[in-house]
This record gives sequence, structure tokens and C-alpha cells, in this order.
Amino acid sequence: MDRVWQEPPAKIRILIVDDNKVTVDSVACLLQFEHEMEVIGWAPNGRVGVQKAQELRPDIVLMDINMPDMDGIEACRQIGSVSPRSRVTMMSVQGDMAYFKRAMNVGAREFLTKPFDYDDLIQTIRRVAAAAVTPLELQAEAELAAVQSSNGKGPSARARGLLIAVFGPKGGIGCSTVSANLAVALRGSRRADVLLVDGDLAFGDLDVLLDLHPAHRMQEALKQGDPEDVDLVQQMEVAHYSGLHLLAAPPRPEMAELIRADDFVRLMESLRRVHDYLVVDVGSRYSDLAQRVFDLADRVVWLVTPEVTTIKNAHLLLTSDALRDYPPDKLIAVLNKYSDVWGVTPDAVSKAMGRPIALIIPADDAAAVLAANQGRPVLLSTPRSPITRSLLALERLIPSRPDPESRTEPVAVPRMDLEPASPRSPPLVDRLIEWARRQSWNRWLSYLQIPSLRNRFGF
Repeated sequence: MDRVWQEPPAKIRILIVDDNKVTVDSVACLLQFEHEMEVIGWAPNGRVGVQKAQELRPDIVLMDINMPDMDGIEACRQIGSVSPRSRVTMMSVQGDMAYFKRAMNVGAREFLTKPFDYDDLIQTIRRVAAAAVTPLELQAEAELAAVQSSNGKGPSARARGLLIAVFGPKGGIGCSTVSANLAVALRGSRRADVLLVDGDLAFGDLDVLLDLHPAHRMQEALKQGDPEDVDLVQQMEVAHYSGLHLLAAPPRPEMAELIRADDFVRLMESLRRVHDYLVVDVGSRYSDLAQRVFDLADRVVWLVTPEVTTIKNAHLLLTSDALRDYPPDKLIAVLNKYSDVWGVTPDAVSKAMGRPIALIIPADDAAAVLAANQGRPVLLSTPRSPITRSLLALERLIPSRPDPESRTEPVAVPRMDLEPASPRSPPLVDRLIEWARRQSWNRWLSYLQIPSLRNRFGF
């Protein structure tokens, strides 16, 4: 009987990503004893690891979590897009469950706690390599193929939009106000396609702040179809006259339970493929959903006010295992509603939080309340106020979307100017407004800024 020649099985190609060269050399040495495994390269940080994965297309990526420049969590998420068949196994000296959940949420297949023994390493690699292909891997591979076939042109080649999460560790801290105005600023300053997402699922009120009346809301998109059905989800968005779009929260608190964290994250991943910027108002409730949005976000605007309880909550969260290893530039600490009369200095707040304060937004309750009652963002209702200048400065802290030349043009919308269309108010009313601010007469200040009263008294 003739022997049939069979091609030997392909080797499992492995990329090691770790900033500790001793660990890299040790793991590579162990893998040399396995004939079906081959180390094809290594990288000292997540950013280089993503580039290597895109270039080498490894079967397995052994990824450390804590690395400079780009950590393993963000690198794992990006590898899922640029090399979908490369399966990531996370490695960390921290065996905490929070690390495990973060790794699984961004697509890691396994988690190894250092130091691990030889058998654990080998069995984990074999198990991950032999696992069935998931629907998410197939979808990511199809999207990557569509991008490559279009040669960098057309809608399929659209660069991934930036996701900015806005969070505050206590209610009433100003998350909704800052989110709405940041979205308006991004739209007005960059002429970008901006989607504002109300992630405060139980008590979201962005539709009220923008004086919008959505016919459809977020839970309808998730109930009617797949969270990754972008065409369906975009039908649930409502346009604001500034040019941004809003995806509103459920209309009643009990409906928040209808939205699962997995579906919400998949929804955000889908939407960032068709919008330049996603501004997500996470609210003030820390939860699994909030943590997963933080992990997904490119920037997290972290609001704090000069109150002891708020500062305490911020310190507890920022020093937790889930947040303390974020890259320094990912968190933008903002001191909101600041006034000298509070008796707490920005330096004291920064020291207590363990993070530098990137921006201070002054207290201006009159402007904020008036804007909310009128259904107009502060940037549009009081464009010359100090709070407006700070909110515009916050927009400048957000990085530009990568590869803007590959973006598809959004649907044309009327141009939105940050300056009011009407001529500047006469000097008399400006002096009265400034006098009311110095006297802290908030009620008079609100009266002076109501257009109907201006016209009645000839201001």
C-alpha cells in the first residue's frame, strides 16, 4: 500500500507583547521546546504590538496589560480590528477580577496570571488556537477585507471615530451640561459628524436640555434588531439645529433594564464607524456598563466639583484596579462649578485625586439654569460668558480624529455659529449683567438675559 504524503500541520505563530525583556526572553525560551509553536516577533508596548500584529498576522498574541505608551487593553481592542484572526491572551501580575473582565470585554480569549508555569502556558496557547471562530471575528474580517478592497476609498474605508465619555462620581455634577456643550463645540469648531449619546439610561435628560422631542429612542433600536445594524440605529437618531445628532435614553427609568451592557458596547462600536465623534454622557452611576464605556473610550472627561464628598468618590474610583493603569492622557480631569468661595483650591483637588486638573470651569448657575430652561446649550444661549470660554477650551483638549481625509462627508446641515446672529446687546444691559454677577444676584441676572424682558424694557 502506497503511503500518502501529508503536509505537516502549520505551526502556531506567536507574537509576544511585553515591555519586560526578561519576560519576553523567558517565554520565547519555553516555547522553543514545542515544535508546533513558533515565536515570530515581539513588541515593547501596545502601540508597536498593534503594528506588528497588522504586519505579521500572528495566530496568538501574548499580551501584557500594563505597558507604557499604550496598554494591553487598548492594544487588544485595536488588534481585533486590524488583525481579526489574531487571538489575544492577556498576561498580568494582577490576578484581580477587574483586570480579567476588562480583558474579556475588549476581546481577549484567555488570561494568564504571572508567574505562570510551562504547562499552563502551553495548554492555554493550544486551547486558544483550537477555539472556534466567533461571529465577531468573522464580521471584523469582512470589514477589514472591504476596507482593503476599496483601496482606501469609499464608505468602507472610513476611519474609526473617537469616543469621548463624560462622567462624574456624584449626581448634579454637570455631566449632561458638559456633554451637550462639548458635542456642540466639536460640531461647530471642527465641522464634524457628531453623535451625542445619552448613556444615563435611567434618568437621561439630554433631549430636554436640547429641546428635542425624539420619536424613537435607544431601547427601540436594541429591541427591534441587531445593535450592529447601523442603518436601523441611525433611524433612531434625532437632529439638532446645531448639526449634531442625539441618540436619546429610554423615556422611563424602568426601561433602562431592557438595555444590556453587551448590547450597549456593541452599539457604540458600530456607531463609531459612521460618526466622527461620539460624546457619551455616562452620568454619575458607576457600573459595569460605565466601566466598559471607559475601556472603549479614547478620552474620559472626568468631572469633579470642589466638594469633599465628590473629591472622595473621585479618589476611590481613580485609585481602583480598573482605572489606575489608564494612560495619563486618557483621563481629562475637569474641575467644574469652581468658585473661590468654596474654600478648596484646584491644587488641593488635584492632590486629592492624584491627577492634574486639565481645565477649570467657573461656577455660573444663572447661565446654566437659564440654558436648561430655554432648551439651548450654554454655548448658544450665553456665548460670551466665562463658562462658554471654558467649554470651548475643553473642546481643544480632545484630539483630532485620525485620517480625516478618509472620512465620508456627513449629510449637509445648516451652519451653526457660536456667535449669536443678533447684534451685540446695548452697553446698558451688559453693565447690568456684569453688576448682577458681582452681586451674585442670580435671579436678576436670569431676568436680564430673557429675550422677552429685554424687548419689553427696551434693553
